[in-house]
Amino acid sequence: MAQQGTMRCVKLIEFAPSPLQYIEDHPRPSLPKEGAIVKVSYCGVCHSDVHIWHRAPKLPIILGHEMTGTVHAIGNSAENAEGLSLGDDVLVYPWIGCEECKFCCAGRMDLCQRAWNPEMTIEIGCTRDGGYAEYVAVPKMKYLVPLPESIPRESAGMLACGMLTAFNAVRTAMKFIDDIMPITGNCGILVIGGGGLGLSAIKLFKYLVKTKYEKECQLLCADIAEEKLSLALEFGCDDVIHWPIGDSPEELTKKTMSSFPEGGPRIVLDFVGCKRTFTVAYKSILKGLPMPLLKSFSFCRHQKTWTQIVTFTCIRYR
Repeated sequence: MAQQGTMRCVKLIEFAPSPLQYIEDHPRPSLPKEGAIVKVSYCGVCHSDVHIWHRAPKLPIILGHEMTGTVHAIGNSAENAEGLSLGDDVLVYPWIGCEECKFCCAGRMDLCQRAWNPEMTIEIGCTRDGGYAEYVAVPKMKYLVPLPESIPRESAGMLACGMLTAFNAVRTAMKFIDDIMPITGNCGILVIGGGGLGLSAIKLFKYLVKTKYEKECQLLCADIAEEKLSLALEFGCDDVIHWPIGDSPEELTKKTMSSFPEGGPRIVLDFVGCKRTFTVAYKSILKGLPMPLLKSFSFCRHQKTWTQIVTFTCIRYR
């Protein structure tokens, strides 16, 4: 066990391929006056952590942004709107903004221009020590979400990362569907990738879109792995499209277009984000008016940081 005043953690000291370092007696974080200390119960390993391992905004840093835990201590100046008490189970929201820039002041902290600034300590697990530790400091109580008993603690941390990614994509698609449905009366939706993000999007589409447009919307999933396609059907897809690795983009495009009643999808959410999937998505999506919606999720290396490209951006083609 770690001694009083210290904790165990796994810390990023040097960039990849150097391994993260296990530390037995790392100092515990100080209690923020307006925030809290959370004793970490679970912390997910996100693919973003792999990118940060290769090129973190600052070193050293304790990674981990998919956290659940219990309230261990509360600052004496904290605004506790949720009425949280010591020992309560919480989800930590890690995407903290500077609360000073024009985006944060407009309520869009997700677009904060300073969040990844190495000179600032803001986002938990990115520029502020995160959840690969026994304890984590949360600067304000509003970044703690009480967890109901119905949500498993071991998987709840993904709600603040992968599920939010999927929700943002589906929410954009919902607005698009409502706009075009009076015109087209039909909308094909293609989710590329039956992994965690894709399955999250399928589940959200099932409850947020298919309940409103049960017959008018066709929800399909494409993947190279047939076992993932089976899961996609269980999660609520109307049908699936197997994309064998050996097939050319032209063959995959033809197969995809023929799977939709209108000759192609009007919406594509690409959760793989590689050249091959983007090529097929672009070639198979319906062109013309109303303009289709394509969202692709990927990362690219840019100078000293990893920057999301295309992600969260609506790309519309005539």
